[in-house]
Amino acid sequence: MLLSFWAFFYWMTLCCSQGKELQEYFSSIMKKSGSQKLRRMIREAVCYDINGNKVQHGEPFVPEGNDFCYHCKCLSGQAGQCFTTECAVPTCEDYKAVPGKCCAYTCPSGVNSEAAELAIIISLSVGLVLLLILLVFVIDRNRKKNQRNRRRSEVLEQSQNLRPRPLNNRLAVIEEENGDGIEPPPPYTPGRGRYSIRKPHYASPPFTPNEPPPPYEIDSREATDV
Repeated sequence: MLLSFWAFFYWMTLCCSQGKELQEYFSSIMKKSGSQKLRRMIREAVCYDINGNKVQHGEPFVPEGNDFCYHCKCLSGQAGQCFTTECAVPTCEDYKAVPGKCCAYTCPSGVNSEAAELAIIISLSVGLVLLLILLVFVIDRNRKKNQRNRRRSEVLEQSQNLRPRPLNNRLAVIEEENGDGIEPPPPYTPGRGRYSIRKPHYASPPFTPNEPPPPYEIDSREATDV
């Protein structure tokens, strides 16, 4: 009886040990298949954008809703890493958002932000062109004025060169041997000034060419005294 008990105990131990090994083996298989299935499910998981289109894993999209400026990334079939795009407010007060577009607005009053910006750009361009034309006109006018002044000065110089000048202005400065400069005398003016010719107090007898001299007479008294 004791032998049969030991045989039964050995059989139970053997069965239990094999069962544990089988359980561990099957559990590892289940884990591997589960991870593969999970990975396959993640790869096959898709998202749907605001228009109902499929979006694959890792791609950006706009999720379903009414905000077209709300952007997300498809992660395992769910929207993640989302952010909202900030838009500039239009200049008009009663603006409305354009459905199906981000940062697009309309102004029912007729004043559109895009049209206003275009008008501003056109007005600035026209103003710059007018300023450029005015600058070119002023530069051309000054150039012509300078040319006229230059011609006038040339004509005046030519007329001054043709005008007669006094004699002393035409005489060059006389240089002596030692190198000192001597200015020429003042111009001669008959009958005026310091160097005018004075008339003698006596009247000289008239002179006739080829006339013999008067006879030479010696005073007898002067000869006797000598």
